[in-house]
Amino acid sequence: MTIKEMAIKEIKKLPDQFLIEVYDFITFLKHKKDSLYDWGVFALSSGSFDFWNEPDEVEYDLRDLKQKR
Repeated sequence: MTIKEMAIKEIKKLPDQFLIEVYDFITFLKHKKDSLYDWGVFALSSGSFDFWNEPDEVEYDLRDLKQKR
């Protein structure tokens, strides 16, 4: 049984008074997922991380790493 099937099975057992809360939570999660995606796309498309593409702009590289004793 998949996690989705298990969740649906448990939802079916709930009294009607709790279903609105379940629905609210599901819509909250969907909005949160969409909102996080939007911010990620925005951050990557804004040019804020373009310095990673320019090796001369980066002050450190792998040779700067030191092994911890």
